[in-house]
Amino acid sequence: MRRIDVLKAQNISPDAIPVQITRDRVAKVWETLENEIGEAEFESILYSMRMIIIKEKPQEDLLTEFDNKIFKRGLLQRGEKFVDEVKTYGDLYRGIFIDKDYVPNTDVNHVKFKAMIHIMDKEFEASEWRACLMFFAKKFTGTLFYEFMLALEKKYLEQWVSGVRKTNALEPTLKF
Repeated sequence: MRRIDVLKAQNISPDAIPVQITRDRVAKVWETLENEIGEAEFESILYSMRMIIIKEKPQEDLLTEFDNKIFKRGLLQRGEKFVDEVKTYGDLYRGIFIDKDYVPNTDVNHVKFKAMIHIMDKEFEASEWRACLMFFAKKFTGTLFYEFMLALEKKYLEQWVSGVRKTNALEPTLKF
C-alpha cells in the first residue's frame, strides 16, 4: 500500500472524522485532488507540506514524520483540517508548478514567471525550493511572489556555484 493511501485512510477514518457525510465529502476532495494532480506530484505535495510544517528536511519516513512530528505535536489536526491543508497546498502547487498561472496574466511579471518557473523546474535537481515557494505563496497570498522566486533562484545558484552539497542546499532558507 502506498504511503499516501495510508495517510488518507488515517485522516478519513471514523476516528478522525466521525460524521459519515463529512467523511465522504473529505474523501472526495482528496481523491479529486490526487486524480487532477497525479500520484507522484500529489506525494511530492505531502513531502513539501511536511517540510513546511516541521521546518526541516526529512529525517524519517513520511508517515512516521507526519505521525510523530506533526500530529502528535499538535502542529496539524488529523481529519478534515489536514485534508483542507492538503487541498490548500495542492491548489498552490497546481497554480505554481503545473498550470504556471500563479502570477496572473495581468501582472507585468507573468511571462517572466512562466519562463523562470519552467527553467527552475527543469534544471534544479533538489526539490526543497518548491516547499519554499509554496510556503511564501500561502503566507503572503501572491504579494511579491515573483521577486521572492528570483531571490530563491539566486540563493540556489549561489550555493550550486560555491559547491554546497545538495543535502545542505537551501538550509538557511528553511528557517521560515
